[in-house]
Amino acid sequence: MELQDFGNPYASNLIEPLNTSVNQPLNGLTFKWTKAQERIETIQKYQFQVSTDSLFGTLFVNDTTLIDTSRIVNGLGYLTKYFWRVRAQNQTGWGDWSETWKFTTIIEKHQFLFWRHR
Repeated sequence: MELQDFGNPYASNLIEPLNTSVNQPLNGLTFKWTKAQERIETIQKYQFQVSTDSLFGTLFVNDTTLIDTSRIVNGLGYLTKYFWRVRAQNQTGWGDWSETWKFTTIIEKHQFLFWRHR
């Protein structure tokens, strides 16, 4: 009889957006990460968080329903620094958080009005 190790999953590795990246779009931004490094066959879902707070005290996104290793986010603010992380869950519980990466969104496009003097 073979014994299996059913401990908590190990941390995932973040892929994109790249750490410290800038000029990220406000809508349609795709986040990707690797599957948890060990115990892959027992992964049930992922928790994905995005925050403007590096300690994740206030969450912009907190999704605990993901079964895939990507998530699209919409509605980000102009010229804002965000932090993101992910962790996996199996039947034993939640694994360790990934590293925390940060990115900054685009600067607001200003509309210029030209007045013609008569």
